[in-house]
Amino acid sequence: MYESYTGKARMTGSGDAKRLVIHFYTMEARDTCVGAAHQQFPDLVFHAHDPRQLQSDEDLRAIQVTDIPFFLTKDNIMSYFKKFGNIQSCRVYSRKNAKVQQARIVYDSALSIARFDTQWAVYCFSTCLRVTPCHYNVDQKSSRRAFVAMFTQLPPNTKDIDLAPLTRDLGAKAVNVPLSLNSYKPKRWAYVTFNSQETMDAAMEQVISFRGHTLQWNLPDNTNKLCHRCGKLGCAPQSMPKPPR
Repeated sequence: MYESYTGKARMTGSGDAKRLVIHFYTMEARDTCVGAAHQQFPDLVFHAHDPRQLQSDEDLRAIQVTDIPFFLTKDNIMSYFKKFGNIQSCRVYSRKNAKVQQARIVYDSALSIARFDTQWAVYCFSTCLRVTPCHYNVDQKSSRRAFVAMFTQLPPNTKDIDLAPLTRDLGAKAVNVPLSLNSYKPKRWAYVTFNSQETMDAAMEQVISFRGHTLQWNLPDNTNKLCHRCGKLGCAPQSMPKPPR
């Protein structure tokens, strides 16, 4: 039965998801192995290996976490997200020239990620991390970034968590203060994500005060017109007085 076994095999996964992938020379030999009784391995279940199906099954138990600053480590991420369930794997990575990291976290149960159908973000070490179930289709994923407004003219060194009570009252699902690429200090504006146009429009009609500052509403299209020193639209930073040393 095992004459067509190539001698190549590898172990993947862990716990209940642990599996042994065996390579055969021919499909016929593989099918013979799958259909036969293996008395010497009574506890093993043999079936045809389908990587795409396995990935699809895994997606039902996985989340994608984005907007992770580089000062957060894999240990930080795992330490926070383990409270939602048993983590089978966690991969933290970043794309070339990216300002932030991403993570794919796989749990041992789909129940662990059910909360993220309605909860779009978490706060980890004062940072708002966006969370999306991996089994979502393209339209579902895109909808989580479809309705975004901006707070501008924030006080210096404002963190995501500082804005959490305010954005929660506005019905927002997430808030992110971008970090300067060079200094990694918070910029003077924030991106506020909503789940609908109606909710966003209602929020933008309100006058927002925060720590003695009246914040201004803007849209992301104006980001490149914001002053990097004060966050004001159309301000020329070279005309501003330099801060005392």
